Amino acid sequence: MDRNQLFSVRESLLGPGEPECRFYRSLVEAKRFIDATSVASLMDLVFKGKENRCSVMESVRDMLHVGFMISDENLTIAGMSRAAMEARFRWDHFTFESTLVARELGEFVGLPHVATTVFAAHAAEMNGRAGYVETFIPTEERNLVRRWMEEEVEIHIGLILASPSAFATVQNAFQTEGFRIPPFMKGRPIANYDKGVATIYYDKLQGNGKLQKRVSLTFHLPILLGNRLALGPSGVQRRFFRQKSDPNVQFDCRAQELMHYSGLRNPTR
Repeated sequence: MDRNQLFSVRESLLGPGEPECRFYRSLVEAKRFIDATSVASLMDLVFKGKENRCSVMESVRDMLHVGFMISDENLTIAGMSRAAMEARFRWDHFTFESTLVARELGEFVGLPHVATTVFAAHAAEMNGRAGYVETFIPTEERNLVRRWMEEEVEIHIGLILASPSAFATVQNAFQTEGFRIPPFMKGRPIANYDKGVATIYYDKLQGNGKLQKRVSLTFHLPILLGNRLALGPSGVQRRFFRQKSDPNVQFDCRAQELMHYSGLRNPTR
């Protein structure tokens, strides 16, 4: 049985073939999973309680994303983009530096963080129901990264919250179902201002303590850039997080509302 029962690309990533071919096969599996899985069907797999399922379904957008780790293995951004096109993730290929994954991997090796690049690609021009994929590329020793891939470290299914005011309801639903927030998050979301979002993980562990399921919940951080409101990677104003964050950016009232409901306070990048 896979360590992660919801979504797995381990066999494709670690199987035979050239790196770009293995990456392509993994993206095909990711696209197949996204196409076949709705938020409702995911909740049927994740939650036992009908009330909790309904609470989450009413509070998140009807789309999914998936994330998994890869080794660089001489893969280039051009090669990854080419593979994504072939796998029908044909829109908005971009990279950014991870905040969340970098911090958790750093905890594994006794460092503040492990520098990690994220390559992302969307399945449609407007993100609606289509979903997207994120792949994490740590700058660590290759054998260690391969072991993390074998253990499916950082693999997850992601949801996007429709409104920050629903955070408490969704968090209560996950915790009632036995999910826990990983210790490195210290009980609250972590912000990535370059990407324009904050994210929290909910983990379900097996009896032996190993990770069985991980679901991420992402919040958009609305901020004012001049007279323009940027909403993060939801298909609206996507250009925002392709550029570096402006250190003089001021949060608007909706961002403050998000912090109020989520407990996000002065996060470090």
